[in-house]
Amino acid sequence: MNQGDNDGGGFSWLTALGLTFLTFNSGMAIYRSDGDRGSVALVVASYLELVLLFVCLRLFERTPRDSPRQEWLKACVWGLISDNHVLPQGGGHQGRSCRGCWLSASIQLT
Repeated sequence: MNQGDNDGGGFSWLTALGLTFLTFNSGMAIYRSDGDRGSVALVVASYLELVLLFVCLRLFERTPRDSPRQEWLKACVWGLISDNHVLPQGGGHQGRSCRGCWLSASIQLT
């Protein structure tokens, strides 16, 4: 949270640091994949979903309460969280899991 920023629309160094770390890790995962198309596709899809999730959450925070847009953003956030947990977590189809479903189910956007 930024100090001196009452409307929450300012620049957050913590968010920038998190996205930089995510970008670096995704780049390293692609580099270490040795050209495996499936691994590269998984990393790119996961990266794009996480970036979209951050964008949707930011928009959700800025949207006025009881707005129809807020309900639409809730659905987008739930869809992105669910899809990211269902993606294979390495090891091909054997790695499919929904280990984050309990976390997803416990998150309530109000």
